[in-house]
Amino acid sequence: RNVKNRPRANTMLNSVLSVGQEINGKNKFKEYEFFILNKEYENYDDVIKSNGFKKVSDTSFTLSNSDYSLTQIRKKSRIIILFSKINLNYETVKANESLTLLDTLQINSLDENNFVTIGYCELDGLIPEQIISLVKKCKKEYLDVIIKSWKVNEKTMKIEKINDASKIKCINEHFEYSE
Repeated sequence: RNVKNRPRANTMLNSVLSVGQEINGKNKFKEYEFFILNKEYENYDDVIKSNGFKKVSDTSFTLSNSDYSLTQIRKKSRIIILFSKINLNYETVKANESLTLLDTLQINSLDENNFVTIGYCELDGLIPEQIISLVKKCKKEYLDVIIKSWKVNEKTMKIEKINDASKIKCINEHFEYSE
């Protein structure tokens, strides 16, 4: 789809942006347009399965007295991180929750020597659950190579790249301690 042929496309980008709708230099959308930002979902299960993805992990955390989650989904070598606000409804007999999608992060071309970790890295000023890192696999307790990292920005409620990953320390969630 060509953005130039759609006069409302630029204004729609601010309010309705789907997973993977990164704009490249030619103003063309990439694939995976099945999630809508700021939309409330009962859960993501149906959307994930119907598009051939599998849920890898889900981490919940609290910022500024509200609950949020980072959900990692995967299809082959493509990973998508969904950043959501958790909405709790206590007005019914049984409390239920829904998710409002706030932002997404798409990581392409993941090879077998790397993996994405959420909630296992530390950086001053952030809680571990705010940090997403693409790391190189190793057999040590702490990961040596952090390829890229992102954080949930508490003010903008967006996922942003961490430019200097040298101060990030990540524990290897797959490390097996010997007895």
